[in-house]
Amino acid sequence: MTTATLPARGRAAPRQRWSRDEWIARAMMLGAMALLLTFLIAPLFSILVNAVLDKEGNFVGLAHFSAYFQTPSLLRAAFNSVWVALAVVLVSVPTAFVCAYALTRTSLPGPFKATVRLIALIPLLAPSLLSAISFVQWFGNRGVLKFLLGDFSIYGAPGITRMTVALAELRQKGPVVIFFFPSAFTDAPECRDFAANIDAFRAAGASVVGISRDSLDTLARFSAEECAAKVPLARADESLVNGFDVNDGAMFNTRTTYVVAPSGKIAFVNDDMDYAGHAKSALAFVQGMSR
Repeated sequence: MTTATLPARGRAAPRQRWSRDEWIARAMMLGAMALLLTFLIAPLFSILVNAVLDKEGNFVGLAHFSAYFQTPSLLRAAFNSVWVALAVVLVSVPTAFVCAYALTRTSLPGPFKATVRLIALIPLLAPSLLSAISFVQWFGNRGVLKFLLGDFSIYGAPGITRMTVALAELRQKGPVVIFFFPSAFTDAPECRDFAANIDAFRAAGASVVGISRDSLDTLARFSAEECAAKVPLARADESLVNGFDVNDGAMFNTRTTYVVAPSGKIAFVNDDMDYAGHAKSALAFVQGMSR
C-alpha cells in the first residue's frame, strides 16, 4: 500500500514558472495582436469614425449612409457585390467539397490525388494577384482563349458592364447631359470632370451619360478606374453617332456635349475640342434650367 502526502489545507500551490519557449511564444502572440490592432482594427475604427462626420469634422450621424442608399448607382454596385459574393460561394463550396471527398474517400490513383492536392494548394501559396493576372492573360479582351467566351466578359459583374441607356426614360426624370468623347483611357479627361460634379448635376435634376465607340468591357474598366464608377458610359452605334453628328470619319467621336431637354429637344451644345469647359458649361446650363 502506498501513501501520498497531500498539501496542507490553506497552503497555496507552488507557482508554475514559464519556460523560455513559453515566454517566446507569448511574446510572439502579443506581437501578432499588436500588428492586428495597428494594421486592421485601427484603420477600420478610423473609417467608422469618419463615416459619421462631415468634411469639417462635425457629427452628422447616419447622413452619409442615407445618401448612399438614395444613390441608385451605389445601390447597384452594392447589389453586384452581394450577388458576386454569393455566386463565388455557390461555385467554390461544392467544388471544394467534391475535391476533398475525392482525395479522402475514394480509391483514385495516388499520383492523381497528389496532383489534385498540389493544384488545390497553389492559390494558398502563390500571391493572389498572380492568379488574377493569369486569368486575364487567358480570358481577357486579348486573352489566348477569349474566343471561347464569345461576348461574355470577365471584367466586373454583368449588371455593371452591361446596361442599356434609354434616352426616353432618362428624359422623364429631367434634362439629360450626353458627352461624346473620342476614346477611353487615351483621350477622355472630361469624364473625371463630370464625375467630380455628378452630385451637382443630380441636385439640378439632370442625368449624365458618356458615350464613345469603345467596347463595353473597355468602358466598364474606364468608368471604374478613371470616373470612380460615378458616370454611366455607353457604347455608340453608327446610327447614334450620325444622328448626333459626332462622326469624325475615323471610327472615333468628336468631343461634343449635349443637353437634351425633357421635351426631347437639344437645348445646349458644346463642341469645343478643349475638354476643360465641357462639364462646367453643361452644369451651369442645367442649373439655369432648374431655376
